[in-house]
Amino acid sequence: MRHSILISMLLTALMFGCGGKEEDKPAKVQAPPPPPPPEVVPEPEPEPKVEKVVGLVKVSDDPELNKAVTSMTKSGPGKKSMVVLRKRFKAAIPALVRGMEHRVSNVRSNSAMVLIFLHKQKNKRFSKDVVNALSLRLKEEKDKDVRALIAKTLAKAKDKRFNDVYLDLLKNDTSSDVRSNAAKGLGLNRAKKAELSLIEALNDEDTWVRMEAATALRKLKSRKALPALVRTLKDGNSMVRDRVHKALKSITGKNHSSNSDAWSAYAR
Repeated sequence: MRHSILISMLLTALMFGCGGKEEDKPAKVQAPPPPPPPEVVPEPEPEPKVEKVVGLVKVSDDPELNKAVTSMTKSGPGKKSMVVLRKRFKAAIPALVRGMEHRVSNVRSNSAMVLIFLHKQKNKRFSKDVVNALSLRLKEEKDKDVRALIAKTLAKAKDKRFNDVYLDLLKNDTSSDVRSNAAKGLGLNRAKKAELSLIEALNDEDTWVRMEAATALRKLKSRKALPALVRTLKDGNSMVRDRVHKALKSITGKNHSSNSDAWSAYAR
């Protein structure tokens, strides 16, 4: 009986002894935290394009002349520049010639206009080099407004050495302002060689070109132009008709009205 009780107690002790302690149990394996999202690196902004500077920046080694020319960046040359350039006219000529090649369009046009104006003011004739420089600028200038301003200013100089340039501009330039100023220059210079081209210009699409062509033919006293002028009396623009009528009266010495029939009878 005692043996049975002892065996039962031993079995009970063994059963409790085999139970694992809490700390002996294996720890739960936790899942690793998710990796952080990849860092977004902004794309580098493209570098701004830098345009290549074309044309002169410096026009003279003389600081005063260089400043006087290159500061003419507005629509007019400015008083300070004119004082310097007028006072130093002879030395200023090379700087102004180089100024016509400057990268800024207003500097180019102002250089040409001042060059022409000072020669006229001082009653000086253009040198051959200046004639060549102005002619080249009119031929190579890409800005139509600069070409027009130079042609307009140069026309007032009444220098026949520019007639070939005017004639080329009248026939081929894409700008109506340039063509009209070229026609004006040919008229002021009494360029007889341009007579036929001026007659053709009476058919130009631009009103002012037709007007200046009529005025130029009046100055040339062109009798060859009479039939074309009579036809142009029917032009759709009253200003053109007025110029043509003045040309007809001046060329013929007759004082007919602007009625085209009377002039047609006369031209026959």
